[in-house]
Parts: sequence; structure tokens; C-alpha cells
Amino acid sequence: MKEELKLFVLHHYQTGKLDTRQALRNVKARVGLKNDRPTHGGLSVRFYRWMAAAAMLAFICGATYLYISRENAEVKLTADDAVKTITLPDSTHVTLAPHATLAYNPQKPRSVRLSGDAYFNVTHSEATPFTVVNSIAQVTVLGTQFQIDEEAGQTTIYVAQGRVRFGNIGLTQAIVLGAGEKALIGKRQQQPAHAPSGSPNQTAWATGQMHFEDTPLTDVLADLGFYYHANLRCNHPERRLSADFHVAKDSLEEIIALIEQTLDVNISIEKTEKQ
Repeated sequence: MKEELKLFVLHHYQTGKLDTRQALRNVKARVGLKNDRPTHGGLSVRFYRWMAAAAMLAFICGATYLYISRENAEVKLTADDAVKTITLPDSTHVTLAPHATLAYNPQKPRSVRLSGDAYFNVTHSEATPFTVVNSIAQVTVLGTQFQIDEEAGQTTIYVAQGRVRFGNIGLTQAIVLGAGEKALIGKRQQQPAHAPSGSPNQTAWATGQMHFEDTPLTDVLADLGFYYHANLRCNHPERRLSADFHVAKDSLEEIIALIEQTLDVNISIEKTEKQ
């Protein structure tokens, strides 16, 4: 029977007459099946390709997000119970008072946010000004040394060297300050105001240095007393002193002994509690 069937097919076969693909399509049409492309486990190849493309797109988006997030992650630095000195990427040195916090974006290291008190020794850059912002005020400089004090809803700035532009956030109301000048602005104020400059040694907590040039002894003892938390009294307060002290390394007793020998005076020391 099989041999007869073969002979029948060979005898009657004509090129182009027996199209198996067309026959398969006809059968699918009769039973209600669509003529899809080849499938894998019931899913079309097109579907698999679409899923692969979607997975690749999700991976690229995720990797890009992680990269951008890492690049823009804010750097936050806080001083604990002691003074802390840090160096920013542009080589600017910042000395933070205890419990002060400095934050910046690594992509914009010359734009920082400050909470608390700090002393800045800013690296000069004509192209990129250095900006400090806290909850009340804003300072912009090219390169200088200054300190910022923040307390009781008020921000005070003292310029040790160079010049700064100081005012409200956004600097819509601002003044320019030079070396030895001080200004302040309150939380409810828009316009900053000049203030008495005070002692040039008010930055000693950050620099560790005190400089006196023909200074009345009363002022010398006031500066030393403030730094070392002591009340100092002298039998000849009218005398004057020219000297440099490394207060970060020298004890108060060592400095007082040197002053007594130099000016032939007697100085009493009464320690006070540290605030």
C-alpha cells in the first residue's frame, strides 16, 4: 500500500502545485488559529525581543540614576565637641567650631551651606567665587579669610583679610566689607548693618594665633582671658605690649609669665567655667 502511495504522489506531483506552507496556513484558518511567527513555549519571538529591550533599557536607566545620585551626593561634615579643620576640594581651609556643620555638592565645592560658626581661608579664584549660605545670610568672595558666627537668629561676619560681599540670601541687599570690618544681619532683616569690629584676635579659636602691636595691656588680658576662659587682673594695666603668641600650643600660665617678665608687672589668674 505504501509503495503504491509513493508511486501515486510521484506520478501526480507538479512543481508549485504542492505548497506545504500554504497548506499549513489553510489548516490553521479552518481550525481558527492565527498565522503567527514561530513561538517559544507559547510566546512569540517578537515578545521575547521586546522583553529583552525593556530589560536593557531599565538597566541603563538604573545605572544612570545611580551614577548621577553618587556624583551629586551631598558631602556633610560636622565638628563634634572640638574644633575641626577641613580642606575642601579647591584647597580652601575651613575651621568649624564645636557642633558646626558644613555641607556641599562635590560638583560645586565652592558653594557651601553652613550651620553654626566657622572660619574660612578661601583659595583665590577669579573664575569661580566662593559662596557661603546659612539660614539667614549669604557671603560671596573670590579669596579671603573671614569668620561667620550664627546665634540667636542673627549672623555676624568678621573679615580678617581681603574683601567679601555680605547680605541676605540672594544678595539682593548686600554690602562690601574689607579687612578688619564686621557686619551683621538678623532673621527678620533684609539689609545688613555694620558693627564694631572688635579685637583682631577674635579668630584665635580657629587660627591658634594672637598678634598684639603696641596694644594696651587691658586689651591683651581681655583677649587672653576670653580664649582661655579666665579673669585676668594686672597692677599696671596702662602698659602696652607688642608680641605674638601661639595660643593653640602655649598654656595661659606660660604666656602670663612671659608678659610679667617683659613688662615687669604682676598678673592674677582666676579660671572661669567654659561656656
